[in-house]
Amino acid sequence: MTQLRVVLVEPRTGENVGFVARLCDNFGIGSLVLVHPRPDWESRARVTACMSLELLARVQTVDQVEEALKGCELVLGFTAREGKERKPQPIQTLGPSLDRAKAPRAALLFGSEDSGLPSSMTQLCNRLFRIDLPGLPSLNLSHAVAIALHEAHSRRILESTQAQAGSKRKGHNRMSFEERDFLARRAFEVLSSTPFQMDEPHLQGSIHRLLHRGALQTRDGRMLHKVLTLVEWLREKSEGSPHWPHEGECG
Repeated sequence: MTQLRVVLVEPRTGENVGFVARLCDNFGIGSLVLVHPRPDWESRARVTACMSLELLARVQTVDQVEEALKGCELVLGFTAREGKERKPQPIQTLGPSLDRAKAPRAALLFGSEDSGLPSSMTQLCNRLFRIDLPGLPSLNLSHAVAIALHEAHSRRILESTQAQAGSKRKGHNRMSFEERDFLARRAFEVLSSTPFQMDEPHLQGSIHRLLHRGALQTRDGRMLHKVLTLVEWLREKSEGSPHWPHEGECG
């Protein structure tokens, strides 16, 4: 079955953390991670966690969102804002998205109460989702988590262990977050080191979106690393020459 992890980025109130801990307990989610929470979050969370103090005691805290996403093959973000590079899907598509992905581990990523998810974090998501409302568009953090978890539960998106094992036997393993993040950073470094002039000011963000939002498998990652290795080889071979080698000059 898919193991879901709830990640809260810079939650502003401990009370919301307690509510979310209880929600995780309600829906059988055993992993709750906080990214850079306020120092006094725990004492205030105990008040609202109520019967879920055992789960609250297991909450992990990290300094960077990348740490919170380690080990996850799928990262799903939630945002109320739309933009040129931010195209969230309706929350009703959450279940089908998880069902199609068949990822062993998936993270549900929520931003802080006052500012939501920044662009630097939405770039790390495979998919973005929004909760459409007829009135005030802003939801309390714990309410948003409740709707997302209920949507996941009601649509029965947790695939069977047998189906997951069958997918692994076919070799269709998805790249983990760490593997995609390392590939994105390497791609940016390699492309930035070439003689080509990279005029696109958003190159790094484009690379992150391309790699994090695609359903990349481990074999795709290996092939892309080979391409980057070839680019590095061409760069080294062209050092001291005013031009890059043309087709047919690679050996």
